[in-house]
Amino acid sequence: MTASRRTSNGAPARPLSARQLEVLTLVARGLSTDGIAGELIVSPTTVRAHVRNILDALGARNRAHAVAIACSTGLIWIDDDLAGRHLPGSAAGSADQGRSDATA
Repeated sequence: MTASRRTSNGAPARPLSARQLEVLTLVARGLSTDGIAGELIVSPTTVRAHVRNILDALGARNRAHAVAIACSTGLIWIDDDLAGRHLPGSAAGSADQGRSDATA
């Protein structure tokens, strides 16, 4: 997995699916494989497959590297208060924003 898997602007050469972005966002929140599986109502094996595909698509060495790449390329971002993670332009991101504002 090398940097050649990314375009000249740093974006992944192969775009992530909506589900992969969901999994990556949960990884960024610090959830374990089992935690992500419970959240998405899928098996841990399915989560591991998504994570492998995410790492491959981003050219990342591990989960932390995938999150760093995703944040630096704008695929996901982390709130200032680190309470929630959002997907750019998604309804889920807007809902999360409302929740974090309500608790602040």
